[in-house]
Amino acid sequence: MNMLTKVMAYELGKHKIRVNGVAPGAVLTPLLSDGCDEQFGCAKGEGIEILKNTLLKRKRMPTGEVFVGIDDIVNTTLFLLTDLAPMMIGETILVDGGQHLT
Repeated sequence: MNMLTKVMAYELGKHKIRVNGVAPGAVLTPLLSDGCDEQFGCAKGEGIEILKNTLLKRKRMPTGEVFVGIDDIVNTTLFLLTDLAPMMIGETILVDGGQHLT
């Protein structure tokens, strides 16, 4: 996806079209939640707590948060769409709370 973003940005830039990407980390969704409960053989909602605690201990997340909020993704996307980022072209922004650092 990163390379596709760059190629599209290169090709469409001459038409004044900016192409960028947003790469989110783990987003807490019902699908993830249900899958964790099934994987850990837990009651509803307990699997997420086990996963969260395991990831925090194993990865030592810099922010202390395992899951990225929808608002974080939306705000990053909105930033890229505004005139505040006119020279951002062909970039992919990580929105993962620092998970890539661990």
